[in-house]
Amino acid sequence: MPTASPPTTTPVVDAISRIHFSGNILPHTWFQKIRLPGGHPDSIACILLSEIVYWYRSKEVADEESGRLIGWHKRFRADKLQRSSQAFATKFGYTKRQVIDALNRLEEGGYITKELRTIKTDDGTTMANVCFIEPVVAKIEAITFLATTEEQGNDEADDADPLRPTADPLRLNADPPTPERTLQETTTRDYYKGITNVGESDDSLADKVTKKKRESNPDGSYGNPDVAALKSYFKERLGLSGLDDKPAEVNRTAWNLLRKKVEGDDRPALVRLKEMIDAAAEDSFWQGKLTSLYTFSGKFNFFQGLVKKQTHAATPHRPDDLPPSTFDAVYDAYLAKQELYAENGVVWDTLKGGYVGKNH
Repeated sequence: MPTASPPTTTPVVDAISRIHFSGNILPHTWFQKIRLPGGHPDSIACILLSEIVYWYRSKEVADEESGRLIGWHKRFRADKLQRSSQAFATKFGYTKRQVIDALNRLEEGGYITKELRTIKTDDGTTMANVCFIEPVVAKIEAITFLATTEEQGNDEADDADPLRPTADPLRLNADPPTPERTLQETTTRDYYKGITNVGESDDSLADKVTKKKRESNPDGSYGNPDVAALKSYFKERLGLSGLDDKPAEVNRTAWNLLRKKVEGDDRPALVRLKEMIDAAAEDSFWQGKLTSLYTFSGKFNFFQGLVKKQTHAATPHRPDDLPPSTFDAVYDAYLAKQELYAENGVVWDTLKGGYVGKNH
């Protein structure tokens, strides 16, 4: 009995087909080629580039009486598209800063050119630094159409791209599968040992494709031990049960803090950071208010200054003309006063610049 052929359409397909779509075209290959420094697709730049390309696509011009196509015209008035960053931001809902950065990335990547001109409007007003934008045709073609087999072989960066089709996707010259080469039944090493004519010995290739085991720290944990130590000390010293940072960002923030350099201070970064955390914990203003590493990182210079201020306030300085014996007596009196303050709950208030009671 012959089987029924699948339907060629559905009600939803018919309904969508009746909708007239117009506007920008955004090839999916752009997301593979236009990327941020971190490797992620630069979505904002792709959308802005599609808008620019749309304005450079000529429009049909038809005869008003007969409706016959009589030619093609550009969509803008000048020799290039004039568009401000604010106009892009308003249309797509981005901030002006996001648009400026994305346009700069497109220009640096060679996808567009920008030109600042001084123009005179129809009413005679002179305007300076008006931005005119033009796409680079060769670059647009390169990221829109798939490269040839020869280009693939010369493009090392794209060799590792899993989304790019290979020159021989069906591998017509490969040996038929055998039970010994079934991926589900063998390890990665055994699978690659079953492949012949690879130009290398079986053991050499197997060693390359076998994933290296991740090494752990002496305490059994993984990752940078200083990052874990910094997070732990921050929570413990400030009396926090947890951090207000987003889980995906807290390790990155801790790592960036550990990488900060301080001119003239060659101590380990973790030692400096613990000193700054101590200063925050001892300051009455920040007690209970500092709950995230992100806030701590943003006020890095402030807490550095707070350390210096607390150190200066807590340590008396002997004048050059004061005899050592006199200084020792003054210092002993200072220590006695500190003990008396501690017994009566008096603390140093950095903001007020003096000693106050805990209840004030």
